[in-house]
Amino acid sequence: MFKSVYIVPKFNAENDPRVTMIADAIKRVAERRQLFVLTQPSKCDKVTLVIAIGGDGTMLGAMRIAAQFKSVAMGINLGRTGFLTDFTAIEAVEHQIDDILEYAGVVYPIESRLMLRAWHGSDSVVAGNEVSVSREKSDSMITYRLIFDDTDAGVYRANSVLVSSPSGSTAYSLSAGGALMMPALHAMQVVPVAPLTMTARPIIVSPDTHIEIQAWGGRIAARGDGLEWLCTNSEYTKENPFTMFVQSHGDVRILHDKDWNYFNMLTSKLGWIKE
Repeated sequence: MFKSVYIVPKFNAENDPRVTMIADAIKRVAERRQLFVLTQPSKCDKVTLVIAIGGDGTMLGAMRIAAQFKSVAMGINLGRTGFLTDFTAIEAVEHQIDDILEYAGVVYPIESRLMLRAWHGSDSVVAGNEVSVSREKSDSMITYRLIFDDTDAGVYRANSVLVSSPSGSTAYSLSAGGALMMPALHAMQVVPVAPLTMTARPIIVSPDTHIEIQAWGGRIAARGDGLEWLCTNSEYTKENPFTMFVQSHGDVRILHDKDWNYFNMLTSKLGWIKE
């Protein structure tokens, strides 16, 4: 199924001995199976397995690469929570990777998940979890207007507003009071963060909805998957708002552990009780 692998190491931890050990094991398996070990993400294609070694942040980076080049992404968890990184048995990683390459798509399921794209003017970002708009100092309140497919959905005040994918419903969106969404759903969720009024509630919309956010109240910053991609120097007002557009942006394919189950994962990560 795969003809190449590309390794995404944990950010700022490339020399972590765990990362080195896992990366070396992956390379040994790839060599035995005569797979190319790519050194540049631009060489990835639809028969590349993009392997994240780290936490959910590393996995999101792998997902963005996989979405761009139609590859498949998987995550080996070295983080604390790991909603997106299924594989944890690093002591047996060489055998596990060999097994995955043999049975990917059969024993190890591959799931398609929605990605997001946001843009402001000529600046744009692709995200796997969410995009958000806030003040330059995110603890300050903004005013924003929501427009869905050219329909004005009202003006709100909050610390920020985010648009989440189903994958992102266990991330920033969850902290802000958004709903948990089955990751295979094709939908987007608009979530206010610390809104001023109780009537500002999360809204779930279809994947083909065109979302427009007009924000004002000072200097505005926009983030994708928690990373700042735009910080403006202008003081935006109601008459001259900052405008960001958000739409779904195709799918990314995620390879899961053979025993992966969404609700079992939530039970484990969120501490749900089963009696």
